[in-house]
Amino acid sequence: MHQLEQRNRRRQWRGRRIRQSGPVRQLLSGLVAFGLVTGAFWTAPRWLVPHLATWSPRCLYHVPTRERVVALTIDDGPDPAYTPEIVRLLDEHGARATFFFISGHVPGADSIVPDLVARGHELANHLTRDEPGIRLSPAAFGVAIREADSVLSRFSSLRWLRPGGGWY
Repeated sequence: MHQLEQRNRRRQWRGRRIRQSGPVRQLLSGLVAFGLVTGAFWTAPRWLVPHLATWSPRCLYHVPTRERVVALTIDDGPDPAYTPEIVRLLDEHGARATFFFISGHVPGADSIVPDLVARGHELANHLTRDEPGIRLSPAAFGVAIREADSVLSRFSSLRWLRPGGGWY
C-alpha cells in the first residue's frame, strides 16, 4: 500500500505542476505539433524493418502507403493528470491517436476512457501492469491479455495489443 500512496502523490504533484506551469504546457504543445509535422521521418531505419518482421511475423511494424500520414501512439495510461492534457492538445491540433492503456490504471480514471473514445481516439491493450511482457511466461502473458481486454473492452472494441516494453 505504501508504494501505491507514493505513486499517487507523485501523480498528484505532477498534475498540479503541469496545470500550473505555462512552460511545461507550451513544451507539451510544441512536442505534439512538432511530432505531427516531422513524425513521418521518425521511423526505424528502413533496413531494420524487414528484419523486425522476421523476428515476429504476426506483429505489425510497417504499413506501406502513399499517403502522408503519421500514426500517433501513446502508452501507459490512463493517467488522471496527463491523459486529459494530452487529449486536449491532440484536439487543439485536430489529431487522433491510439492510446495503449494498462488496465490496472483504469480504476480511479474511469471517466477519462469514455471521453477519449468519444473524441475519436482509439483504445488498445497494453496489458494489466507496467512490466516488460517478455518477462511473463506464455500462460501469464495470455492471462494478462484477457484480463486487460475484459476491462478495456467495456469502453471500446480493441484491435491492437502492445506488450509492456514492446517485446513478448
